[in-house]
Amino acid sequence: MTNTVHYEWTIEDTDAYGDIHETQSMDVVEAVIRSRTESYTDNCKPVLVLVRQEGNEDEGNVDRQWAYLQSGELPKEFDGGALVPKYILNQYINALIKA
Repeated sequence: MTNTVHYEWTIEDTDAYGDIHETQSMDVVEAVIRSRTESYTDNCKPVLVLVRQEGNEDEGNVDRQWAYLQSGELPKEFDGGALVPKYILNQYINALIKA
């Protein structure tokens, strides 16, 4: 069966030790705005991340990779080596303008 890839913008409420206490998926503009506010979880900060999920109906998710912003910029690759598509990079840039 052919795998499909799904991209999801997520806010991770992360504490000072790097532990994730809560995650919330949302559209990119909302995620950018939310990442600039205080966390809804005590003693945490919101961290914007792009999640790449690959899978199929038979096996479910077979691969999941994350792209964390670095100095406010979306990296060109996920942590597992997959490339961030250009349309996703453009989506992020447009969200920065709108937010």
